[in-house]
Amino acid sequence: MTIRILLALLTSGLLLQVSLAMATTVYIWTDDRGNRHYSDERPPDGVSFRTLEVPGSAVSRSAAPSERVREIRCRDFQGALEQLLELDDIDGNEQDWRAAKQVARDGISEWCRS
Repeated sequence: MTIRILLALLTSGLLLQVSLAMATTVYIWTDDRGNRHYSDERPPDGVSFRTLEVPGSAVSRSAAPSERVREIRCRDFQGALEQLLELDDIDGNEQDWRAAKQVARDGISEWCRS
């Protein structure tokens, strides 16, 4: 259960990135394991999905996020990874757990650049 909450928080961060990138359509679907997915790319063929239209923004795709946004996103992903590494109530080999850690590490790589 804890991993689903962390995945939801990481997904929220990804949705923020999608909206900052001016994506107009977000695809939402649930896989056969009950995990909800959000993406700016269509899901695989044969998967039922719904869409969410995100209003455009004045931020262009080429505009870099402010330093403050970078600091906040960096801190968010670092905190998420720290929490994932401290979990002791799940099997460390669980696929979702490894995927969540990778999302956090990818976020750190993207937002914590010096």
